[in-house]
Amino acid sequence: MARPEEDEETEEAEATDTDSSRTTRTYLLWSLGLLVLAGVGGAGWYFYQARQVALERAEAERLAKENAVVLIEDPDNVLTGGLLRLDPIVVNLGAADQFFHLGLVFEYYDFALPEHVERQIPKVRDAAIQVLSGKTAEELLSVDGKSTLREELIAAANESIKTDHEIVDVYFTRYYLQ
Repeated sequence: MARPEEDEETEEAEATDTDSSRTTRTYLLWSLGLLVLAGVGGAGWYFYQARQVALERAEAERLAKENAVVLIEDPDNVLTGGLLRLDPIVVNLGAADQFFHLGLVFEYYDFALPEHVERQIPKVRDAAIQVLSGKTAEELLSVDGKSTLREELIAAANESIKTDHEIVDVYFTRYYLQ
């Protein structure tokens, strides 16, 4: 009666199969759980980053409305900088009847600049007036005089804000002698 011995071997084989399948099932469940957790974490990170970009864009738009700043976007739709518009400047050139009207827009390539410059606009305007006060009508009306004035205004503006955030260009929106 070899039957009881065969039953013992069969029971041992089934027990080994059951333990093996439990271990495999446990590993599969843990792997699936970790995969779901990683997916949820990745999705959360993605939505958090999208929210941060939206908040930065909203803050930039708020600053633009408050400070007469025009935002510039590159072709990849990434905020890179903007334009800072100053109120027109009128300067007496020394002659009793000569006034020079100048409208300025400064270009910058740093998101942090408008917040800092908001407090420095009077210094930037003063620097521009100082540069203009030393000019004659002949200098301001010549082509070389305009390019020299542009360079001097950029240097004076960067010197007045005293920061690493650099103003890279200036545009004249008004430029006439009266």
